[in-house]
Amino acid sequence: MRALPRERRQSARPDFVLLLASVAACAAAYLAWTSVPVPWVELVITDTRDLDPVLVGNVVLRGELALVGTIGLALAGVLGTLGLTWLFYGIDRGSNVPWFVNPAISIAATAIGIGGAILSSTVWFVWKDAAIERSRALGLSPEKLQELLDLQPPPFVEIQRQAGLMRFGGMMLVGFLAACAAMWSTRRRG
Repeated sequence: MRALPRERRQSARPDFVLLLASVAACAAAYLAWTSVPVPWVELVITDTRDLDPVLVGNVVLRGELALVGTIGLALAGVLGTLGLTWLFYGIDRGSNVPWFVNPAISIAATAIGIGGAILSSTVWFVWKDAAIERSRALGLSPEKLQELLDLQPPPFVEIQRQAGLMRFGGMMLVGFLAACAAMWSTRRRG
């Protein structure tokens, strides 16, 4: 046993850090995936054309209505897929993780997810198309709401974060930490 290389001596043992990172990444991906159909933001639109601002209305938007939600689904899918593959490589510490399941991919995907969550909670025009689709909830036609949102100066739009956005951003953060732990675990192998 002493004559074997170090990797072969350890190949019968699991890599608990990678296994834990795999479980955390899969759980985070699942919870991020299920948070997309949940309400993400509530937009409070106020018309500021006159000296006396007029409340147009409130509209609650789910993540799946905007491009950011579709991107979020893709990022959660990447995190979940890579998390599952880490499970297989975590069972045998002696096997090397190939480049196409490198945890750096998950680090990049979750960083993009965190950035998307921050962007969609601070910039209202991310939700412009989704708000126009839901214009009936404001009592306006899509054309009228489009015209209102395109006015100069633009209307005041307040964003109120909802549970789906907070859960998605939190799960992307958990996935980021899991990917960092997986990266640390796989670097020890090399």
